[in-house]
Amino acid sequence: MTEEMIGELKQTCHRIEEILYLLMYKERESILNTAVEVFGTSSRRVEIYLMLDGKISATEIAAKLDMKRPNVSIEIGILYNSGLIEQVEAKQGSPYQRRLAFELIGLPAIIKERFNL
Repeated sequence: MTEEMIGELKQTCHRIEEILYLLMYKERESILNTAVEVFGTSSRRVEIYLMLDGKISATEIAAKLDMKRPNVSIEIGILYNSGLIEQVEAKQGSPYQRRLAFELIGLPAIIKERFNL
């Protein structure tokens, strides 16, 4: 792949992100309120969600947050099933990341504010 092709691909991705943001912005408050409900009062779930700043596995999160891997896996399952995060590859042990859509509408900042982080 040439530098020019990579540049064009990056521009296309940026335009897609902008369109996605515009589509979601109209319903931003409703989407954010629904997403925040997933966290309930679980500060552990919030910590794990915020750790997913990039691609990271449950094992790495457990080590960084000094948590047991099974506890991290439970919270990741809840976040995954709610649609807030995605698995990078469809195989066991694959890293997770936050979904771009929720990044674009500011969910991490809202979560930090609501949980005083």
